[in-house]
Amino acid sequence: MTAFFKIIPIICFCFSAMHGQTQTISPSVISSTGGAISDTATVLNWTLGETVIQNIQSGNNYLSQGFHQPYYTVITAVENTTAFFDVTVFPNPTANILNIIINSDSELPFEFFLFDINGKILFQKEERTIAKQHTFIYDTGNLATGLYFIKITNTEKNISETFKIQKMH
Repeated sequence: MTAFFKIIPIICFCFSAMHGQTQTISPSVISSTGGAISDTATVLNWTLGETVIQNIQSGNNYLSQGFHQPYYTVITAVENTTAFFDVTVFPNPTANILNIIINSDSELPFEFFLFDINGKILFQKEERTIAKQHTFIYDTGNLATGLYFIKITNTEKNISETFKIQKMH
């Protein structure tokens, strides 16, 4: 009988642990000042007062040091969800030449943009593709080693694809 009375508190504890309320923690920071600025595509969170921080990245792992740890998403490629055209960008990583092949059923107008990691436009070109397959070759020999983004936009349908390009030496 005494063993039965010892088991009852354990069962009650397990039941309350499974059905009890838990605490949720969301990212927050206490600083001298800060804020958030946003538009339709970008959000910029900032704080003032943190003098030294360091960011370390290895593959898909990202470690950020400091008390301001905003949520972020890095888009490496936006997949075309329609069947108007198909884009292939290679080789990636590249040293000197980047090939962009566009397959489409009809002649379409395109804009090519090359951005650096800070969002600065380094190259822009408008071109019209021919039906079936169109190849655009870009010389990356003058670019510094690092990450770049190629955005290819069909100006007629307002559809874009963005690719992350690694430039090697």
